[in-house]
Amino acid sequence: MVFIERSLSGIDLMLPKFIYKLMGFKHAEEFRKGNETILVLENEGVKKVMVNGATYSLIKSDIYTNSYWDYFIPLAGLYEKPRILMIGLGAGTVVYQINNVFPAANIDVVEIDSGMAEIAKRLNPKMRANVIIGDGAAYVEKVKRAYDLLILDAYKGIEIPGVFMQDKFIIDARSALKETGIMAINYARSVSRFAELQEYVAKLKTEFDVYIVRAKPTTENVILICANGTSDKELLEGVKRGMSWDSRNSFLLRSYEGIREL
Repeated sequence: MVFIERSLSGIDLMLPKFIYKLMGFKHAEEFRKGNETILVLENEGVKKVMVNGATYSLIKSDIYTNSYWDYFIPLAGLYEKPRILMIGLGAGTVVYQINNVFPAANIDVVEIDSGMAEIAKRLNPKMRANVIIGDGAAYVEKVKRAYDLLILDAYKGIEIPGVFMQDKFIIDARSALKETGIMAINYARSVSRFAELQEYVAKLKTEFDVYIVRAKPTTENVILICANGTSDKELLEGVKRGMSWDSRNSFLLRSYEGIREL
C-alpha cells in the first residue's frame, strides 16, 4: 500500500519498506497502531520516523535537520541553565538537538503515546530528558512558574490537537512559565487554515506578546514565539548571544533576524 499525505515539512511518500531499502536506508521497520502506520527508517547518520506519511522526527548525526525542528534550538540559549518543558516528544528530534547544543538544559517531556516514547528511546538511547507519559494539557494545568521555555510540538496527523488551541491551555501555559519564560509553538500552515491561524494568534495575544519566525521556504511551518514583555529586538539579541554560530546553522540566525510581531 502507498500512502501520500502532506507532511509537517513538505510532501513525503510512504512507500513499501523494501523501496526505502533500495533508496539506501539499511533498516526499515513498519508498525501499525489502530489506523496509523508508523515507519522507522535508519541509515548511517540518519534516523527518520513517519506516521501515515507525515514526518514526525528526523535525527541526523550533524544535529541540524534544515527543517522546523532546528528553530527551537536557539531559544534554549536565552537562559543560562534552562528548564524546558516539551509537549510532544515524537521520536525525540528536539531533545536530541538541545542535549547536544545546550547540555546544561533540564528537559521534561510530556508524550501521550507510550509507543512513540519507546521508539524515541531506541533511536536515541542517550537521550537526557524526563519523559512523562500523559496528557500535556493536564500536566501544564498543574505546574506554576516552573519553566523557562515551553515547546509545543504536539500533532495528531497534520493538526495541533484542539485542546492546545483553547483559551484554558493558553492561560495555563502562561502560569506554568517563569516571569521571563516563553512558549514556542510549531504551527504547520495551509491556505485552508489561514483563518484558524489568525484566531489562534488572537487567543495567544490575550496572554502573550506574539512573534513569528519563518522556517525555510521549503517547509510550511512557522514558529510562534509567545513572550511576556520581551521585544523582538531583545529576543534576537538573546538568540545571537546564546549560541555559537557557524556555516552549519547560519540559516537559523538569518531567519531570526526576520522575527516580527503579530
